[in-house]
Amino acid sequence: MMWHTITHLLSSIMLLFFMLSQTTTTANDANNKSLEEIALLEGSIPEQIGLLSNLTQLSLYDNRLTGYLPVSLTNLTRLDYLDLSYNNFSGHLPDSFTNLIRLKTLNLDSNSFSGEFPALLTDLIHLEELYLGSISNSFSGELHVSLTNLTHLKRLGLSDNNFSGELPDFITNLTI
Repeated sequence: MMWHTITHLLSSIMLLFFMLSQTTTTANDANNKSLEEIALLEGSIPEQIGLLSNLTQLSLYDNRLTGYLPVSLTNLTRLDYLDLSYNNFSGHLPDSFTNLIRLKTLNLDSNSFSGEFPALLTDLIHLEELYLGSISNSFSGELHVSLTNLTHLKRLGLSDNNFSGELPDFITNLTI
């Protein structure tokens, strides 16, 4: 058991160092940049993120992260908060996103996701807040009728996408 704990801790530290090493700002050029620019992470999320199995909250918003979401992200089955907004992630959400059954907040605003409305999100029955909007996301198609499965949903952000069809009736029960 002790070996597993040490291995887990080391992999967490390695992931942190990897992500910090992806920044391009050094102390020498810090004088020429704003505070927001200094702390930006760049690159993609490494597959090793899936080793952080005890993580309950992950916030990587407002960075310069790119690429597809790694499937290993869905190994973080204890997550109840995931904010990946204001990055440049692209593609579709992994089908295994349904593993994140404890999620209460999911924010994917301001990325470059595309494709049909991710119906797999309707399996995340504990969701209270779901944000898929932005100028750069381009989800399309009709809103899936099984959104009614999200009985705890209080906030839903779908702005600036390419959805079509009619709004489901349950939308009137959400908090503005």
